[in-house]
Amino acid sequence: MTEESSVDKGPKGFGGWLNVAVIVICLAIVLTCINICYDAFELTAEEWKPVRTAYPGVAISAAISLFLGVTSVSLGVFTLNLILSENFRAPDWAINFIVLTSLASTFDNVSLYYFSKVFSDFSLTARVPDDMSRAYVGCVLWIIYFARSERVKNTFTKGTKT
Repeated sequence: MTEESSVDKGPKGFGGWLNVAVIVICLAIVLTCINICYDAFELTAEEWKPVRTAYPGVAISAAISLFLGVTSVSLGVFTLNLILSENFRAPDWAINFIVLTSLASTFDNVSLYYFSKVFSDFSLTARVPDDMSRAYVGCVLWIIYFARSERVKNTFTKGTKT
């Protein structure tokens, strides 16, 4: 049995959980764009000045969060392009995207703990443990899927491996 014939066995092409992964990546891109826009206009320039002066950590956190959000959207679009073109690099970039979004989520949640102490509003962190648990479980499951799925191995074959 040749290596090529063994790769051709099993599911191939878009279907099953791969469709769900594409939908999840699309949703992550859209929701991140919405969050960026919402966060960018949450405070006016006049409101930012005293916050920036009194709490420089808030401004730094907002800048890092914006950078992570824009990077996540860019990487998501790039990954989606690779997936839809069935490029052999798509699974690796999908894993990179998953890890980056999990790290960005972790940073945002740690920032919420900081904000809750700065502004004495502990309701900001009420859902953080549940959100983090879901993010990490999802991260692990999707990484395992992209690393081990037969459908993924059989679908992403375009391009040349060097």
